[in-house]
Amino acid sequence: MRITDWFPTSRQKSEELHTSTEQAQQPNDFCSTAFPGVWSSFVNSLADFGFAGQPCGTPEQAGVVQDLPTRAPPAERLIAVGDLHGDFKKTQRAFRLAGLTDEHNKWVGGNTVCVQVGDILDRGDNEIHICYFLERLQAQALKAGGKLYVLNGNHETMNIMGNTRYSSPGASVEVARWQQWQKFAEDLKSKCRACSSSSNSSKSRSSSSSDQETSTSERGGGGLDGRSFPANPPPALLAQQGSPGSQHFLRVWAFQPGSVLTRRFFANHPTVLQVGSTVFVHGGALPQHVSHGFEPINRETRRWMLGEQALSNGVAASLAGAAGGKGSGEAPSFLRGASAIVWARDYSAEQEAHCECEKLKQVLESLPGASRMVMGHTIQGQGINAACEGRALRVDVGMSKGCGNRDVEVLEMRNDGQQVWRLREGREPTLLVSTPSEGCKEDKSSSSSTSSFLRPLQRQVPVSG
Repeated sequence: MRITDWFPTSRQKSEELHTSTEQAQQPNDFCSTAFPGVWSSFVNSLADFGFAGQPCGTPEQAGVVQDLPTRAPPAERLIAVGDLHGDFKKTQRAFRLAGLTDEHNKWVGGNTVCVQVGDILDRGDNEIHICYFLERLQAQALKAGGKLYVLNGNHETMNIMGNTRYSSPGASVEVARWQQWQKFAEDLKSKCRACSSSSNSSKSRSSSSSDQETSTSERGGGGLDGRSFPANPPPALLAQQGSPGSQHFLRVWAFQPGSVLTRRFFANHPTVLQVGSTVFVHGGALPQHVSHGFEPINRETRRWMLGEQALSNGVAASLAGAAGGKGSGEAPSFLRGASAIVWARDYSAEQEAHCECEKLKQVLESLPGASRMVMGHTIQGQGINAACEGRALRVDVGMSKGCGNRDVEVLEMRNDGQQVWRLREGREPTLLVSTPSEGCKEDKSSSSSTSSFLRPLQRQVPVSG
């Protein structure tokens, strides 16, 4: 096996170079212009491999840099995965239960579309490992003709704001270990004098928003401009966090707007998404969110997470904001408070009498083609369920170890939501909602009928690398 098989970004860069005879004929130009990109890509892949223990992809390969959708076409098979909260093993089991991955955790879901509704962060120890895992699956799904969308939840926005009170000690250890590998990558890059000169020249050029997005994987540390965690922390951060040994100090730095982690794993994810006739959101979409517009919500959230406000004010202002627990630049209003799109629980009460079903009906009627809303955020003791005449589908079951450690469940929809199924490990699928086409009715009591809805693609689609 060649080393380029383990580091795909390096392989792509090499293939691009070999197709350019002009560069091959001009070695001096190669060293000054082409090699820095190859070297940086290789080092980034090496650092990712060192941390994750297996080859990793990039946001570009996952298709999330080029694509920040608000709407997507209907899917014949659509999966919803609830809150994950740092539990890597339960995350892997959830995707396997849905028939999306094999025993090696590679995508076998074919053209299935999957939406994970957010809350990767907090309450568990393996948050960044989950981020890498989902990014790999996004690339594999895209290659197979499917799609994996990952939403931002309230715990993502909280951490980016600087609120880390729900993080676990183990998660802080994971962040520190990730930062060590990023520092290792920076040290390797510093050995390349051509890379330094290339970086300096690129900084002198004005950069567009697309330049900022595509350079995410080229950044090497936890700070706004790719810096590693400082050996001498700024006094403002020390005053807030107490000492460099505080378990949350590094986390505030690592997740602030514009940081490498935030730019790579969260800024390019939608906050609200409509797939066919189904709206996906972490908390709940309220009338004021519809009035604001889903596209502006996604766009403004992305700008905030990219740190564009903080970048215009300088690094010092961003650090002062992080020390105050507000991150770099105040988050948009629709992400803050009990009525925020990532916090709302208007449709999530377990007792349906306490759900605002009429409000949900009005919201869906105001959205072209929308018939139902899938949400996480509020743990459902009864498991995945439907409310409000099938318009509200609640998928947070508290399956992570730090949040109830309940059984793994996922939601499956067929034919753009005509059939909605609850899937559980070791149990038969349960039909929650059925609006069959004329002349085609489902038999809820028939196990042979339900089995065809569980894993039909796993036997038909080869494992994609």
